[in-house]
Amino acid sequence: MTDQKRDLHRRASPTGFRTRGLDFVKAADILLADHYAHLLDQKTRTPSSTVYYNYVHGIELLLKSYLLHTGTSIEDIEKHIRQDVDEALARCMNSGLKDVCPDLDEVAQAAIVGVSEPYWRKRFEYLRVEGLHLPHVGHVAEAAHALIAGLRYLKMDRWQSLSTD
Repeated sequence: MTDQKRDLHRRASPTGFRTRGLDFVKAADILLADHYAHLLDQKTRTPSSTVYYNYVHGIELLLKSYLLHTGTSIEDIEKHIRQDVDEALARCMNSGLKDVCPDLDEVAQAAIVGVSEPYWRKRFEYLRVEGLHLPHVGHVAEAAHALIAGLRYLKMDRWQSLSTD
């Protein structure tokens, strides 16, 4: 195993992904609160794409933490899921996520599906959101918080087991 691959395995811990996901959601919460605090001063009622990006990136990492927890390899995630949060959600639901995150209702799941394509197409990163019909940011935030509520206290292995190949 190369040093680069070994380093990837070391960083691919379920708890590491969960912690980073939580950090992105916290950042999005701060940005959204600031948006609402200054709503009367702003020309638009829709928060910036940065708010969406942080929520969806947090959701991506939280879903991947659950997949790693359930035994999905980091290689499988990199090859088949990448930044497709819709695919990550589907795989998580097939692996029992609903039992762990009972607050992840149909509205929250639909919000994740609704932001998946613009996210993996990097439309939030490059400010290309014109013409998109996005779910309300509140639904995206609720989805992120439903994941956090369920995954926060889930006992996860600190490190994925490493092969010695």
